[in-house]
Amino acid sequence: VLLLGTPDDPQGLAYHVEAFAAAGATVVPDTNGAVAHVLDRLPASVDTGAQVTFGKELVAINVGLESFRDSLTGQGATSVQVDWRPPAGGNEKMMDILARLKSPS
Repeated sequence: VLLLGTPDDPQGLAYHVEAFAAAGATVVPDTNGAVAHVLDRLPASVDTGAQVTFGKELVAINVGLESFRDSLTGQGATSVQVDWRPPAGGNEKMMDILARLKSPS
């Protein structure tokens, strides 16, 4: 389990580290530790029979906050923003009405 935070986080980082560890999970404090943990458990060589190649530049597709896309493009990555909004503007009562209208019953 990768847990990120600081001792000052209101969620109680130390408590959660202890709880996961007590449940038998390996808890790592950073992404380097998480990657190392996974790599240590992989066979030395894995042959899938397939070779992965990308013929074009990778592009991130962001569905959500535009600030995520802005962060990616600010780091030189190519990213597109999907203009998605929840049905009925997120109004749960209206979403329920729309779901009933869509239902075949």
